[in-house]
Amino acid sequence: PYRSSLPPEPTSSYAISKNAGWNFACMLARRSGFATVSIRPTLIYGPGQPKNLISAVAEAALAGSKTFPIQGGKQTRAPLHIDDALDAILLSAESVRSLNASILNLGGPEELTVAEIAESVVQCLDSRMAIVQEDRMRETDVMRSSVDLSEVQEILGWTPRIGFKDGLAAFLAESLDVPVQRESL
Repeated sequence: PYRSSLPPEPTSSYAISKNAGWNFACMLARRSGFATVSIRPTLIYGPGQPKNLISAVAEAALAGSKTFPIQGGKQTRAPLHIDDALDAILLSAESVRSLNASILNLGGPEELTVAEIAESVVQCLDSRMAIVQEDRMRETDVMRSSVDLSEVQEILGWTPRIGFKDGLAAFLAESLDVPVQRESL
């Protein structure tokens, strides 16, 4: 699980640019005297989200697709509901001076495989679409993406409140205006 003490190991140009941005922010903060905090969330989902695994699976299921291929499937993520993410961000903004130069890793309360996340969407929509796990993964994909929440709990007193299945059902019902199967989750 991610901890602030882990050294960065970027595997893509995107990850390298995020690391460079953090180093640049720290350098400017030291020179200019302002406070900075790095907030590093895992997979955020909820109203207003851009296209990601959850919305792509939901769109395919609602379109009546028979199958949905995913690269790999055993990779893990800790889905974080947008409301929980915003709570943590607001708490960190209120304490930015005392948190200066801190790294806050945010994640949801459960570590799930990508296949489990996709299957949950299918179940929630009461679809019969099959999730097909392909053997190959993207070269830059991270096998495990979860967070040691004890750090952010100690620093901010924050704990995610919304479990994935409850947050997913609420998000799909609100955003897609379709009935969802909460009991099957």
